[in-house]
Amino acid sequence: MPVCDHCRGSVESSFRFCPWCASPLRLKIVEYFPADQTIDTSTEGLRVSRYFGEHTHSRFSIWSAGRTEAVVSLDAEETDRLGHFLVPPRGHPRHLLRAALHRNVRVLRDTIMR
Repeated sequence: MPVCDHCRGSVESSFRFCPWCASPLRLKIVEYFPADQTIDTSTEGLRVSRYFGEHTHSRFSIWSAGRTEAVVSLDAEETDRLGHFLVPPRGHPRHLLRAALHRNVRVLRDTIMR
């Protein structure tokens, strides 16, 4: 049975907070990125959740009409690789990179939804 890192009390794996000391058992940060409506009017945006702890990973959710259309999770290594991919190379105009990124996200969404 898992134990709380803060108080060392036994906890069920489904718990999000320790029942003994109320410490969070998993840490996550969430950021929302609205879709560029000049390119994609059918999607509201992308919600990215980054989880830290025993199993560090990231989850990407495509939102449309107030609900999740598709979700994909990446392990820590793939998350780092994606981060490096998104950093613009020196000397390239940002608007060209942004358009290419939006095309890739649409292709990813369409592939996941099949």
